[in-house]
Amino acid sequence: MPAGPGPAVWSRRARTEVARAVRGAARDAGSNRPLTELVGIRASQIDGCASCPDVHVRAAVRGKEPLQRIAVLSACGDTGLFAPDERAAVVLTASLTVFPTPYPGPGPRRSVRHLISEQTSAVAWAVLTIHAISRVPVVSRHTVPSRAVAAPPVVRPESPQEGPA
Repeated sequence: MPAGPGPAVWSRRARTEVARAVRGAARDAGSNRPLTELVGIRASQIDGCASCPDVHVRAAVRGKEPLQRIAVLSACGDTGLFAPDERAAVVLTASLTVFPTPYPGPGPRRSVRHLISEQTSAVAWAVLTIHAISRVPVVSRHTVPSRAVAAPPVVRPESPQEGPA
C-alpha cells in the first residue's frame, strides 16, 4: 500500500481549510479581505510566528494594501491611515492575543463600538484561529523560504504639459 501524505501535508491542508472557513465567515459578517489580512498580520507579529506574516503580508500586497499601512500597523492608533473599524479590529486582535490583567481593559471595550456584533465575533474567530494555526510552525520551527521580492513600482510625477509657445 503506497504511503499517503506526511503529517506536514495534512497539517498544511488543515490550516488552509480552517483559514478559508474563517475568511468566509468574516466576509459573511461584513468584514472585507483586506481587514482580515491586517488582523492576520498583526496577530502573527504579536505571536512571533515567521510563517504567518509571510503569508498575510504577501496576500495583503496582492490585494493592493499599501506598504505604508502594513509598515505602521503595530501603531495604527497613532496614524490617520486606518478607519475606525480597522483600528478597532487591530485593538481587538491585540487584546485577544495578550490578555491584560484584569481582562478586558477599556481599550477593547471602547474599540468594539466601531464594529457590529457579527464583525466583533468574526474578528475574534479570525484572531483565535490565526493563533491556533501559527502554533504549529512556531513549535515545529518552520523556516520561511527565501523569495525574490519585487521592488514596489516607482511613481514618477507626470511631465508638465507644454502649452503653445
